[in-house]
Amino acid sequence: MGGPDKQTPLKRKECCWSIQTEYTESIDLSTEMSKLYDVLKDKTDIINDIQKEFSAKCKFIIVMILSENPIKSRGTVLVDS
Repeated sequence: MGGPDKQTPLKRKECCWSIQTEYTESIDLSTEMSKLYDVLKDKTDIINDIQKEFSAKCKFIIVMILSENPIKSRGTVLVDS
């Protein structure tokens, strides 16, 4: 219990889950995106069920480290969907 009167259940407006892949050096971003896709593809139904049951919204933020050197990637790209 955690509502204002200590008797009401506390409703959280946000939560955060994290999925990570191991750091790898690559010059092919599509290969790295495929790794993330492979992790998430079997979770589509459960994510959709959670969204429906709790009127939730999903946000995916993908961080990739890139560099000016085409061989070694460093920098940051954020994707919001």
